[in-house]
Amino acid sequence: MDEITLYIEKERELKESENYSYLRSKGLEYIQELANKIWTDYNIHDPGITILEDVSYAITDLGYRTNYLIKDILAEGTSAGSKAEKQFFTAREILTCNPVTINDYRKILIDVDGVRNGWLEIEQKVEPQIYIDCPNSRLTTNPGVKNVKPVDLRGLYNVILELDDDDELGDLNIYCFERIIEAKGKKLEIEISLPSWDVYFKENKIPVSFEFSELTNGDESLTYKGILKALFETGTLLLNYKAKLSEARTDTNKKLIEKELKRTDKDSLAVHYLNMITKAFAIAKETRTVLHAKRNLCEDFYSFKAVDVEEVIVCADIEVKPQADVSETLASIYYELEKFIAPTVNFYSIKEMYGKGKRTEEIFEGPILNYGFIDEDELENSDFKKVIHISDLIRIIMDQPEVTAVKNILLSSYYKCGLITEGEKWCLKIGEGRAPRFCINKSKIVFYKGLIPLSAGKDEMENKLKELKLLDRPKRLSNEEYDLSIPSGTNKEIQNYYSIQNDFPLCYGIGVEGLPLSSEAKRKAQAKQLKAYFLFFDQILADYFAQLAHAKDLFSLNSEIKRTYFSHNLLQNKENNLTEIPNIQNLFKEFVDTLGLPGSKINVDDFSTFEDKWNNFIALPQNNPPVYERDDLRETVAVYEDRRSRFLDHLMARFAEQFSDYAALMYMLDRMKAPSELIADKISFLKDYPLISCERGKAFNYKDAANLWNTANVSGLEKRASRLLGINSFKRKTLAECLETLFKFYQEKDEDGIDEFRFRLIDENGNILLSSSTKYYSMADAQKEKDSVIHSGLNKNNYVIKKTKSGKFYIVLTDDAGEIIARVIRYFKKIEEAEEFVSKIISYMEKSVLECEGFHLIEHILLRPRTADDKLLTVCVSKDCKSCRGFIDPYSFRVTVVVPYWHKRFKNMDFRKYFETTMRMEAPAHVHVKICWVDEEAMKNFESKYLPWLKEISKENPDQTQLSIKQKKLIEALESLRSVYPESRLYDCGTEDLSNVALLNHSILGSTKEEENDSM
Repeated sequence: MDEITLYIEKERELKESENYSYLRSKGLEYIQELANKIWTDYNIHDPGITILEDVSYAITDLGYRTNYLIKDILAEGTSAGSKAEKQFFTAREILTCNPVTINDYRKILIDVDGVRNGWLEIEQKVEPQIYIDCPNSRLTTNPGVKNVKPVDLRGLYNVILELDDDDELGDLNIYCFERIIEAKGKKLEIEISLPSWDVYFKENKIPVSFEFSELTNGDESLTYKGILKALFETGTLLLNYKAKLSEARTDTNKKLIEKELKRTDKDSLAVHYLNMITKAFAIAKETRTVLHAKRNLCEDFYSFKAVDVEEVIVCADIEVKPQADVSETLASIYYELEKFIAPTVNFYSIKEMYGKGKRTEEIFEGPILNYGFIDEDELENSDFKKVIHISDLIRIIMDQPEVTAVKNILLSSYYKCGLITEGEKWCLKIGEGRAPRFCINKSKIVFYKGLIPLSAGKDEMENKLKELKLLDRPKRLSNEEYDLSIPSGTNKEIQNYYSIQNDFPLCYGIGVEGLPLSSEAKRKAQAKQLKAYFLFFDQILADYFAQLAHAKDLFSLNSEIKRTYFSHNLLQNKENNLTEIPNIQNLFKEFVDTLGLPGSKINVDDFSTFEDKWNNFIALPQNNPPVYERDDLRETVAVYEDRRSRFLDHLMARFAEQFSDYAALMYMLDRMKAPSELIADKISFLKDYPLISCERGKAFNYKDAANLWNTANVSGLEKRASRLLGINSFKRKTLAECLETLFKFYQEKDEDGIDEFRFRLIDENGNILLSSSTKYYSMADAQKEKDSVIHSGLNKNNYVIKKTKSGKFYIVLTDDAGEIIARVIRYFKKIEEAEEFVSKIISYMEKSVLECEGFHLIEHILLRPRTADDKLLTVCVSKDCKSCRGFIDPYSFRVTVVVPYWHKRFKNMDFRKYFETTMRMEAPAHVHVKICWVDEEAMKNFESKYLPWLKEISKENPDQTQLSIKQKKLIEALESLRSVYPESRLYDCGTEDLSNVALLNHSILGSTKEEENDSM
């Protein structure tokens, strides 16, 4: 690395704010311009020039602090009132995203413990196969129906896993087992081909044990075949297996093999095979869990498969140098061939990725990984090889320093205990969808030193090969958060202010030393007058320092910060409990009036005589205003809201986001509340931005059975849209009758003995806010009146404060017609107390109503049939089948959004339009969004079917019968939904009033049981 030479510039160019000479000369220019007729002496002895010089010096201090490094300016201090809160997102938080591409998912797979490599492939033929019956405009699973066409669902993936070798069990990907049976001095070599782990994973069950049937002659010579019976805790599974012999089939050999297969000791094939299945099953199960947590919207994982391994056999004659160690050379060749044929995907640190020339945004692109970063080039290179060229292998072999020539080389391939290709001289084609793996055991390389053939010692070669692998870098790094730390600055205590009065010569008597107590009264008065004059300079300069010190708060996401203009309290110095400006206690008339002068023993010019009183004075609340609370003198509400909102706009613009459309809409809907609500919405949006940005295309995890309802386990689209729409909570929750919990209904009997029903509005602490003013003879009537209370209770004008004859006040709530529907069962001494209680009721109801806002999003791909008898979604297509694919296939990349229509702003057609536009704009481009605005009864019916279906599909082993029943009910409820619109009227050309006008596709005729708006 080049050495850095440190030096001091001889002629440093200073900024104007840091240049004392410039500021002094500029000040003189202003003096000459403004006071040249009465002030002509500008020499350094002039007091006015002294003042100018001190002020100029103070400005340079501010200039230097302004030029601190940004990380130092934004560094958090430890002073009282500090609102320290995380202000920056790290690279790991903000640059990463949920998996999007196939390679992203491959990275996620390789990041799972036990997975060596992984692939995703699109499932082309989904079972059961769905067909479109266009003449009857319906879907069917019956291929025998006349003129049907197949409908291939999209968005479903097969996951292919290549597992890491296990230290005890060996290779978990190859299920061709070699055994040597010794009997009566005879050795019989056999190979047994058994089903892979994915057969059992499809059943989602691990076998308890196995039974091998009697062998029969196989289709090929030297082979037997049989039935493998896998025994589960409940049920069995019959599978085929094959045995290959090293010699001819005989009854004796058959019996030997059957005896070997029936062994159950710890070294038996059955036990070893079961241990392999159990280990692989656990890895695949963990992989499935990880993938479901990362699933994308309208996509699903159809199956999990074991990689199909095709072993590559190399036979070669190689010329080496006379001094070559053939065992070491063979180990080196095998090591390199193994890496070339089946490349390993390694994890790297940030430093290593920088060393590869990767930029920060490239390093963090893609999903968050536990074990480091994966090089995209390595990942691409590890994909399935379709052809292995012999020229590549020759190049690898010739790169060995001890090799002089490759005299002959042939390639063969071995698949499921059988040789399928033999003696290829140019290239070896690998079967479709298979992963090549170098087979050391069956490969044979003969070395030549001149004309003498040599074979490497097997043990020596294996030991050397093991050494090479141990010296190789580990595939995975340690499990930790690989991230770039946020630059930490040094807290420069920017807010600390040193008064300019301390810089004046002692003869001025305004510094810390002050004047002697024996000074004349006139001299003391002159000093006090000058000190008071300088207070204006001190306060302005100190406020500049305070504003700079709180620059971090201007961009803070802390909702408790209620000001954007900051000031400095000159009355106190936190370190020594004295004033920031020396000897100004006696300048404050408000304080001096408390000293009891004259007649007191206190000397206003001697601080020691009134120190205690001063400490009490500056400790008063009015002299210690909260640092982060706004005061109207410096900043009005309107100014604060405007500036705070614009600072937040700046932060959002850095992420290419904006709230302008939402802000305009909120201002139109409720211009009084819009600014403060908008600020809160922007803060919530920015706080959640890493989440709603990273997961914008992510689906919910329907396999997380513990987090289905009243949790944030929802899609990224729901989270992002909720924040953009100002919906406080994006949790999946009950929307129908959400406000029921606010009310308590009770039954009572009066003297007439008739059952009566009443209700109460209860707050979160159980306090009664409102009580029904009328008795109802049925629960239904009480429920209906409750709805009226919710509607009327949000309007302050519906509350009437009345006065009793005794002078006390009480509150009643009226409906829109002026009828009393509820009252507050308490009295207030003052009308202000009653008004405050009304505000409390409205605030609580508004908060509760906002918490009840939300919507449900249903992915159609999850409603696909699992059996041929499952209910199918309805379609509407032309009889000639020329409808676009979106009408023919109602499952692929389609979602339905179910929204409650009854909330106040949800009834506004402009907000609805904005809601629908936002949902479609934020949804992935390939996803079609259908939106239904439903009434409470329809929502209640839908939710009663939705939750049971969620619970069933979330199970590890869903009951297929129950899932079919619950899915049928959900589909019926979903297809019965009809959008509801607010009351509208026909347009009158004469009035030009555009409010509540009946528009096509935005209105219906009839009551709330309206026709559906597909919102296509």
